[in-house]
Amino acid sequence: MITAAIKPFPCISYNKLAQATAINIRSVSDDFYDNVKFFVTFFDHNNIQRGECTYEITTRDEYITWDATATGAYKIVAKGLGLELEQQVGNLFPFEA
Repeated sequence: MITAAIKPFPCISYNKLAQATAINIRSVSDDFYDNVKFFVTFFDHNNIQRGECTYEITTRDEYITWDATATGAYKIVAKGLGLELEQQVGNLFPFEA
């Protein structure tokens, strides 16, 4: 599973206050024209799941801003959810070449 680091933010998980520090994103549907839905999972620093949601692109104008790469998906979803991606050593994402 690929995750990207995010600036920690508080969340309620299992009725306790937690800090989400990473996200995993996967596309669950894409019409290859103007709609794509991403499933987002939040994790803490111990890689324990702390929440989930979906983020959807629903207009052609927004869809064409995505370059159809994993890196682009993480960036567009983070921006849409108001999250700040954190720079890792070397690359923004561990899966970048």
